[in-house]
Amino acid sequence: MNIFRLAIAAAALFCAQFAQAQTMFRGDPARSGNLAGQGPRQFHRVKWKFPTGDRVISSPVLQEKTLYFGGDDGNIYAVEAETGRQIWKRPTGGPVPSTPAVANGFIYTAAEDGYVYSFRQSNGELVWKFKADGGLSRNFKERSGFWASPIVVKDKIYIGSNNGFMYCLTADKGELVWKHLVRAPIWGTSPVVDDRVVFGDKSGWMYMLSAKDGERLWELKIGENINSTPAVLNGRIYIGAFNGKLFALGPKEGPVDRPGPSSPSH
Repeated sequence: MNIFRLAIAAAALFCAQFAQAQTMFRGDPARSGNLAGQGPRQFHRVKWKFPTGDRVISSPVLQEKTLYFGGDDGNIYAVEAETGRQIWKRPTGGPVPSTPAVANGFIYTAAEDGYVYSFRQSNGELVWKFKADGGLSRNFKERSGFWASPIVVKDKIYIGSNNGFMYCLTADKGELVWKHLVRAPIWGTSPVVDDRVVFGDKSGWMYMLSAKDGERLWELKIGENINSTPAVLNGRIYIGAFNGKLFALGPKEGPVDRPGPSSPSH
């Protein structure tokens, strides 16, 4: 079995065991990785496999018995979880390593062409797209494309870009609410907890921003390169870095939603 089919075949075996929806990367806005439901106890065979035109780095998400995912062939797919039958596919302008988020009848994703996309969940109709411009594009080979995955909280979308901006967009129209420039590209996906956006960048810095206006609340240098996605649990932020260490960050006292400029510890 080639790599293009392997990820989706494995996802089919896993997702078929679930009645609950899994509508975004790592399951919830805190990126906790917790799954609501009982997982399979064993694997007997590949139930089905679905071919695409290139690698599948994007993780599939599941809602109403349909899987949604992106491919490096530049397409967004909707596939029946039970049978592997294609429901629809829609093109973007570049590879799609980003994992979609599903909310309120829409699919939100991003691609290496530098656009964030909104598609109608029922038929894949393009609703809007937003272009990421400027930032660190001249200094990094990644340009202004997206490798991170979007998160939808209420009526807003949050996503970091390879151009070093964290973006907040309106979910209905894709209009810019705010953007915040950091030191390096943002590869990891950003949890949003208690109106705080938490993420790291390729220069090894961690950040916490206000989800309302993008104000920087604190920052902390922890490593050489941060590609991973933080998890926020029990008042602490957990994140790994390229220096071979896993960190637990947070204020010295109190919950994570009351940070101070010098309060994070590790």
